[in-house]
This record gives sequence, C-alpha cells and structure tokens, in this order.
Amino acid sequence: MKKSWQLAIAFITICIFTWATISYASSESSSGTNYTIATPYQYPVKSGTDEWRALTNHAEKVELFQIPEDILPLMTTEALAKTVLEYPLMVDMLAWDSTTVGYKVIAATFNGLAELERRSDGLSTLTELSQDTVRTTDNMLSEFYLNIIIHEMSDPHGKKIEDRAATTTVFTSRSSSVVD
Repeated sequence: MKKSWQLAIAFITICIFTWATISYASSESSSGTNYTIATPYQYPVKSGTDEWRALTNHAEKVELFQIPEDILPLMTTEALAKTVLEYPLMVDMLAWDSTTVGYKVIAATFNGLAELERRSDGLSTLTELSQDTVRTTDNMLSEFYLNIIIHEMSDPHGKKIEDRAATTTVFTSRSSSVVD
C-alpha cells in the first residue's frame, strides 16, 4: 500500500512537472505575438517645446525618438502604427528627392517603422487606419504620411522590401533622376 502511494505521488509530480514545462514553453514561443501594450508610445519630447529647441543636432533627435526595445515587441500593431504616424521626425521623409527615398531613410533609422514593416499585419492595420480616419485639417499631414507609408509598404514596384533598400537613383545628362 505504501508503494502505491509513493508511485501515485511520483506520477502526479511528473504530470505536474510536464504540464508546467509545456505551459512555460508555450508562453515563451507565443511571446513574439503576445502584444500587451495597446496604447501608442508617448515620445519624450514634443515638437516646438523648449526641450525640443534644446536638442542641438538631428542625430540626437533620431536617437531620442527610438521606441524603447523592451516596449517595441509588446505593442499591438495598431498601437505601433499610430506611434509611427506620430513620429516627430516624419517630416524628414519630405527632405529627400522623393518620398520613396525619404521613406527608406526613415525605415532605416527609426525602429518603429522597421518593426511595422516586419509585422505580417502591418500593412492591413495601416489600411484599416486609413479607412477609419476622419478627415480634418488637424490630421491632414498625418493622413499624408499614412498614404505614403501604405504606398511604400504595398511594394508598388514588385520588389521585396529587403530589395528596395538596394535601389539607386541615377541622374541623366539633363539632371533628371531615374530610379534603378
């Protein structure tokens, strides 16, 4: 009888250990898609403030406005997309020869846009946001950026996102640009 109890306890212990191991492994493997942050990231400095004017160079701003790496993978895709649209340096997209080049530069320097590109539901989330957007004069610029990002992520040239980074701009003898 004593041996039966010992075997039963050993069996129960093994079952509990196995269940705990499977539960832990399951939670670890799904942690990449277990988004728990549903609100957009709040950038530490707002444009036009004294803190903004105190930033002395562009590289300092780019570094300051990265989404913290411990927060980034936990954000829902919708929260991430809204965060990207509020990126204080999104205007940099307009500083290049084309918005395509500007988009590539921001995607290469801003971890939020790079993460949004990697997400399988990134483009569909942006598309849903564009359909839900109420057009007002307050959000016209944000809607403009949204349309550019959707266009670029839609891959209109038939190239993979990884391949588009390798495109170059060539200038003709009359200074016209041609994307290669």
